[in-house]
Amino acid sequence: MGTALIVIVVVIMTPEKQSAAFVFTEWKNNTGWSSPFYVFMLGLLQSQYTLSGYDSAAHMSEETKNAQKGGPWGIIRAIVTASAIGWFFLVGITFCISNFEEQIVAPKVGVALSQIFLDSTGRIWAIVLVFVILVAQFFCGSALTLSSSRMVFAFARDGALPFSKHLHRLDKDKSPVIAVWFNIAFCLVLGLPYIWSETAFEAIVSVNTIASSISYLIPILCRIVLARHTFVPGPFSLGRLSIPIGIVATIWILITSALFLCPTAAPVTLENMNYACVPFVAVIGLASLYYAFWGRHWFKPGGTRATDSGDDEDMVDVDLDRASIKDWQADEKH
Repeated sequence: MGTALIVIVVVIMTPEKQSAAFVFTEWKNNTGWSSPFYVFMLGLLQSQYTLSGYDSAAHMSEETKNAQKGGPWGIIRAIVTASAIGWFFLVGITFCISNFEEQIVAPKVGVALSQIFLDSTGRIWAIVLVFVILVAQFFCGSALTLSSSRMVFAFARDGALPFSKHLHRLDKDKSPVIAVWFNIAFCLVLGLPYIWSETAFEAIVSVNTIASSISYLIPILCRIVLARHTFVPGPFSLGRLSIPIGIVATIWILITSALFLCPTAAPVTLENMNYACVPFVAVIGLASLYYAFWGRHWFKPGGTRATDSGDDEDMVDVDLDRASIKDWQADEKH
């Protein structure tokens, strides 16, 4: 509803709209790089930013009914819906760009979208439309906080985080409140660099996108390389398309992850240099050392570490999940 409101209002109130040729064929390069191919590849990063958060259904699977089917379908529906709505939004707003230089390259209010709202609809409507976006961002942030706090809880339950004994505890309503507040506090700390350095903040955001993409890449490679012929599908399966889709996903992740480490503007200076490789190497290095010196001594491949959940309930080994999958497959054959 919010997207429809924004597009309809802006399209109706924009006095002079761009042509279809401008929207679908015009090429603008303000990066400073001379290679059109490299600039085009950099443009792919905007879509990669949106390819995160849709997997929240997987992180909430322990609290979802029929998660073995509902989780994957939730991911697919999220991607399809976001693609359709995003295309509708981008095309509609692009038609309403009246002055590319003043609205996109150097907007007076600092944000291109806000400048388009202001020039097309006036001050009052611009405030309303920005407020709609802020509300959407709040709910998006709430959803991400919910899913990421479940990841913190799950890792802590397996003893894979510092202070795991405290982070995996549940309150009287069986909610991981401590993990939620820890996640909020951690995100707050990561956001502080934006106050004094936009470059540092962009590096952190880039690392977040790279790391999440690589976390997707690892199980994909395990499926298409290590377990190509031994993989046991569950209730939801892509069937024969599983391997081709996995290969395409692998290529996409490798390309975009490399691009996130490249500078986006030329000439490259200390201010616009992409420093994402620094925190990326630091995070991967610390995680590797953490596993090499401690985690490998207790982590059980194919299972999880039994820990005290705070309510005297031990963890269930993943072998039970495998057994349930085999039971499901047997039922399907009958």
